[in-house]
Amino acid sequence: MPMHSKTISTQFVGAVVLASLVTPFFAGAAELPREGAVKRAAAGADICANISTMRTEALARVTERTTTLQGKKDEHKTKFAAGRTERHDALATKRSEGDAARKTQFDALSARASTTEQKSAVTTFTTEVERLISVRRTAVDAAIKAFEDGAAALQSEADSAVGSLSSGVQTDVAAAFDAAAASCTAGKTGAEVVTELKTAMQAMHTKRVGDKGTYNFKDKFEALRATRKASVEKAMADFKTGMDAARTTLKASLTK
Repeated sequence: MPMHSKTISTQFVGAVVLASLVTPFFAGAAELPREGAVKRAAAGADICANISTMRTEALARVTERTTTLQGKKDEHKTKFAAGRTERHDALATKRSEGDAARKTQFDALSARASTTEQKSAVTTFTTEVERLISVRRTAVDAAIKAFEDGAAALQSEADSAVGSLSSGVQTDVAAAFDAAAASCTAGKTGAEVVTELKTAMQAMHTKRVGDKGTYNFKDKFEALRATRKASVEKAMADFKTGMDAARTTLKASLTK
């Protein structure tokens, strides 16, 4: 008498999109300003004459990339929320269908019971099954909520990370060009200023690569999924154990 639905954790695979929320920014922002832009400006004219324009353009690229990433993040969050609603509705439907099927099975069992003892055994069995299902649903719902709350916290953390990273890149880019402008004022050659900017860009890249490693959104998300999966599997295993015992007791009573 199958009384349990499929493992609920398989219904939440789509949530993995959260793991990629901030990766594009790390990949692109770390390279601003691009080395090629510096070389082209230096080749076309004296770099010192172009420092102000280059600074403005580089900062604009950081802002543009931040805006693009935020748009993608908002899109991911919208999809995640829509998927969550869809999954909850699907789960509610499956449970409703299971309730109806279970009632039919219980009615069939009651019809088979002919003696007072058998009727009592069926009542005891159906009561126990309902209890086991209630316990399982409570455990599964708790696992789902913990996962979704954790995912929401990661989304907030990602929002903060993007804001912090964008601000940091803006600061570093501005500082690099301000230092280059100061070098121009101090009388350094265009080649020396280009070298300074290239060095500053490499330092920014190294710093952002390090920053990327500190967030570990993918690892955190996978940990949430693993915890949810383990909790759901335990709920299913406990339910099966209880059902096996209830069936054994019922079978013994009905054969008397």
